[in-house]
Amino acid sequence: MVGYVSKVASKVENQSEGKDFAQFFFHDLMGLSSTALDVPKEDILKICLNNAPVWGPALLGNWDLGVRQATKNFISDHILRYNAQVESESPNPVPEDISDIARNLAHQCLTYLASTYVNPQVQAVKPNLEIILGMIEDCLQFYDEESRKDFNLNKDILLHKLQKYTVEQEMEEEVSDWDGSEEDYGSSEQMDGITDLGNPINDDLDMDSHP
Repeated sequence: MVGYVSKVASKVENQSEGKDFAQFFFHDLMGLSSTALDVPKEDILKICLNNAPVWGPALLGNWDLGVRQATKNFISDHILRYNAQVESESPNPVPEDISDIARNLAHQCLTYLASTYVNPQVQAVKPNLEIILGMIEDCLQFYDEESRKDFNLNKDILLHKLQKYTVEQEMEEEVSDWDGSEEDYGSSEQMDGITDLGNPINDDLDMDSHP
């Protein structure tokens, strides 16, 4: 189910849905009882992170600043907290799966910008791009020197095209009062709409099916 919800989240555009998906990934999913599911919390987190390149770009680029910031914070806490440049020579280097996720996330963020703005020639509001562009830059540390050159070349070409459709401010940005915390949600609001989308959530908690 997590993979399915991630694909749906990758296409989210409006603010209210962005909040719902952020709530699901950052609170509801992480708050699942590992005892009830007979699955360690570490494995639940791993599933969520494995899908970050799918759900991440649309939430990082969501119109709601609270959603963008909450997504950045979650990814920073669990992926960017590894300093690839410092830890590359340490006894405990960055786990390879984290590096793969970070590189894939950066690539998918570029793909998102291309498919959302450049290819359909849709106007982009500059403040809404700051967090997703910053995330792309933060993920560069997980590339080796050669692959970073190739990625930067593609990035520069895309960003040059993106400038053509970028405006400083289309209108006063509507910002929700949600700060990414769970306090704004009552106990009865546990993402019924999302958790009803597919099979019971523990159906996806089979680590053999997630690389």
